[in-house]
Amino acid sequence: MITADINRAQLVLLAQCLLFGVGAGLVYDVFRALRRGGAGEGVCDALFCAVTLAAAFRFGLVSAAASVTAQNS
Repeated sequence: MITADINRAQLVLLAQCLLFGVGAGLVYDVFRALRRGGAGEGVCDALFCAVTLAAAFRFGLVSAAASVTAQNS
């Protein structure tokens, strides 16, 4: 059934988005601890932004590739 496959794909994407958010929160907590430990605020903030941006970009590419693959099947 096409509807069941679409609903399953949506639930998988929802779970992936939630896990991505949890992961980003954990990375933020690590950089916050480093910032309080004496590392430069600007450096930690820039590093957090770079890591999160790279992860979001990769997540978007993987999701888009999966979407295109699913449509071609």
